[in-house]
Amino acid sequence: MSKITWEWLAGFTDGEGYIGVPGRGPVIVWGQKDKTVVDHLYAFLNEQGLHPHINFRKPKKELRRPNGIYICSVSRRTDVVKILDILEPLMILKPIQCKKVRNWLKMNPPKQNYDDIDREKVKLWFEQGYSARWIAKQFNCERQKIYKFAKNMESKFIRLEVNLITV
Repeated sequence: MSKITWEWLAGFTDGEGYIGVPGRGPVIVWGQKDKTVVDHLYAFLNEQGLHPHINFRKPKKELRRPNGIYICSVSRRTDVVKILDILEPLMILKPIQCKKVRNWLKMNPPKQNYDDIDREKVKLWFEQGYSARWIAKQFNCERQKIYKFAKNMESKFIRLEVNLITV
């Protein structure tokens, strides 16, 4: 197989790809019976700084897929947007799906905040008795981020954080 290009990927996506929001978020999926094609696609996407995944879909007799298929997918929001930015002008059959995914992304902003947390503020607020929920609200992030952050702090802070969780 020759080296994959974005133009080739646009055509492949038009024919063998899926662009949509099937459940929890946007995804771009390519499926093939031949694993080598999926492996080359995975390597290309990885070289581009993206985070693809490869899965194997088991055979289903009722769907006339006796051998199963290999799936390469990209589901990180930033990766999906980067791929859409490149592929959308090159595609013929699926620009409408691209627009639907873009609209969904506008209507559903990410729930997580990837900004750094001010360690001193978190420490102070825990010492003052504020809950992890309240602290997470102040940073506009999920409680889980505060709990994970607390695990990385020194042992005194971890004991304090554990006591707050169990109370």
